[in-house]
Amino acid sequence: MWFPSQLALLSAHWILERAGYERSEMERRGTMKSSWSLSGALTPLSHRAALEASHPEAFISHDAIQASYDGFIQVCTLGGKAFEVSEIGVVPFILASHSWETPTHADPTGRTLAAIAKNLARQMPTFQAWGFDDVGVFFDFSCMYQTIDGEVERTPMQESLHQKAIHRIGVWFAHRLTTVWVVDNEPTVTPPRAQRGIACFEEALCRLFKEIPPSKPFKVKGGALVPAWPKHILLSHPDIQGDENGVNPQAGAPKQMPPLSAPHFIERCRKLTFSGGDAERTHVEHLYRAAVEDGYNSLSRLAYSRCDWTDDDVEELASTLCEIPCPNVTELDLSWNDMREGSGLEAIGRAIALGALHSLQVLNLINCTAIKTLPASLEELLELHTIMLDGCVQLKTLPSGIGKLASLKIFSIVNCHYLVDDALKHLPSSSKIIRTRD
Repeated sequence: MWFPSQLALLSAHWILERAGYERSEMERRGTMKSSWSLSGALTPLSHRAALEASHPEAFISHDAIQASYDGFIQVCTLGGKAFEVSEIGVVPFILASHSWETPTHADPTGRTLAAIAKNLARQMPTFQAWGFDDVGVFFDFSCMYQTIDGEVERTPMQESLHQKAIHRIGVWFAHRLTTVWVVDNEPTVTPPRAQRGIACFEEALCRLFKEIPPSKPFKVKGGALVPAWPKHILLSHPDIQGDENGVNPQAGAPKQMPPLSAPHFIERCRKLTFSGGDAERTHVEHLYRAAVEDGYNSLSRLAYSRCDWTDDDVEELASTLCEIPCPNVTELDLSWNDMREGSGLEAIGRAIALGALHSLQVLNLINCTAIKTLPASLEELLELHTIMLDGCVQLKTLPSGIGKLASLKIFSIVNCHYLVDDALKHLPSSSKIIRTRD
């Protein structure tokens, strides 16, 4: 299993104990269940070198991470076809996105630790149900070697590990299989989180590849119905604050936003504060651009169904496609989104005209109820074999060049009542028009 060797990860069990929580176990339906309750005082976290010296047990080992992941694989294997079809995927890593309270200590009073531990306590039963006995938690102050004036200085070896971690941090936050918890209720932090460049960087990374989990729960070992959890959550979200017992493991997920294009991210960064000044800003801009380019150039599918996106959101996606053509993407799913003005789909068309998505085979616009026509540049997608437009109730016209789509086999227009036969005359003769569902 993939493991970030440049940094250490804290054990979730140890974090809970450090924050004053106590573990209890009980047997239910032949399966041991764990729960955590607050019973003692919290001790703030130390920097990595201090923890290694005084509490080496704080860090989860590679073997423990692997064992936890093996437990997850076993749950998925026993679950059978339902798990395979859903393509459930996760690694036992949680990354905390937070703001340092002072230049010398990220969390001197333990406020951030308390927020993380509180959510761990409510989520650990869900993690356990999925086979994860323990998970690794990334808290930069304690997981990366620090240089703190008058207290500690990185050794040459530690500096090398630190620099490698800095170069890979974008991958960890953006990765579709990791989970990011945003500690966003930070009233004492100056400057506030909204004005900090690193916070913007980490949250922009979360917008790139993390998908919305299936809402339907899965039957896991012991017969319990357990949903998958979102991989990007806000710890201040009211749904979390009202769910201390973890009844709703999917609480706290923000609306899935479109990927922020590199030029737009750089423009936003220019207005934010970086503790390392212009050098850090430039480095972060480089890391973000690299994450976008490396990630989107390797994707085979862009899935943004039911994201409640407007035209502005789809235009932001299009701006990324203008930068990164996504040569390996074969499917674009924008179904069930609300593009009322048509400008979003027009922007996608402009990106296609510039060479984006040239390997696209499947276009899904099901129940995009407000679109009235399709981009003329679709004619350039010579590998496109399936177009799904069911429920596009205002669709009235098709581009005349649609007949150039020699590979088109399926053209589904169930409940597209305004699309009359005359509008279909340009379709390739080899395409099958589907007007009703059996």
